[in-house]
Amino acid sequence: MSQLKMNLPGAHVAMGPQMNIYTGLLFLAALALVAAVAIVWQVGASLSPDSMPWTLQDPNTIKLSQ
Repeated sequence: MSQLKMNLPGAHVAMGPQMNIYTGLLFLAALALVAAVAIVWQVGASLSPDSMPWTLQDPNTIKLSQ
């Protein structure tokens, strides 16, 4: 029937994927996670002795900003 350009009632055009509320929330959660990792990285780098966040810190030499 589609060769004759006749469509059945109730048939719909094939549509591509669309963004819904769950996709938007997933994207927002991913952005929040990336922002949180960046903030923790900066704080860890400011506290470590050689500006590398994964370096172990000596609790006796940590300077607290007041």
